[in-house]
Amino acid sequence: MQKLFVALREKYPEAEVRDVKFIVNPVEAADQAVTSIDIKLAEVVKNASPLAGAEALM
Repeated sequence: MQKLFVALREKYPEAEVRDVKFIVNPVEAADQAVTSIDIKLAEVVKNASPLAGAEALM
């Protein structure tokens, strides 16, 4: 998941990324190469906006 970690470091250079966890649909991910998933997750990070805080999850 190199591209994912690179995207996180670029977007949040002041943060220390130690671990990333995510849930995927096994049926959809089963036939994809890990590198393909890595690229797609990196793009999600690059285009995502951070949540305002814990209250934004409600």
